[in-house]
Amino acid sequence: MAGLVGTTPDALYTRQRALVDLGLLTYKPGRGPGSGSPVSADNVAALLIALMTADTLQETDKRVKEMCFAAPAGRRRLCPWTKANTLQKALGCALELTNRDNFSFASFVIYRGKGAQLSYRHGGVSYGSIFNVTGRTTASRILIDARIDAPFFRQVSAALNAEIISSN
Repeated sequence: MAGLVGTTPDALYTRQRALVDLGLLTYKPGRGPGSGSPVSADNVAALLIALMTADTLQETDKRVKEMCFAAPAGRRRLCPWTKANTLQKALGCALELTNRDNFSFASFVIYRGKGAQLSYRHGGVSYGSIFNVTGRTTASRILIDARIDAPFFRQVSAALNAEIISSN
């Protein structure tokens, strides 16, 4: 996974430990095979969100947690594509099933400090699920966006699904 996202295994492991400390990754205590953070769609989703939300390990803090728990906008408070109620769950679901009921992934954008958009296509029409960060205590006047396009998303999804299959 480190090669895909353009970092080193050590840097990714350190980020992963920070996410465990924030309660965003599942974790099995111990040493050796079977311990640590298992490969799962939700764990990879949290890692992607962290990499897009925070440039450094030191910034992997409550801002990342707030982004992972960002809620879908609208009355139903569920992502129309994935039926998830948080950004982390929605992205994890999209990673597991890149094509679901004729829906296909288009792009994923993090708007730092504000929220995110998970875009998808259905029947040749593009849609987007908006996720809003709630309880934000500080707002930056400088806005930074991070984007994942469809080809990269398919690479990450394929790597995740291959790893899940090989570990079973």
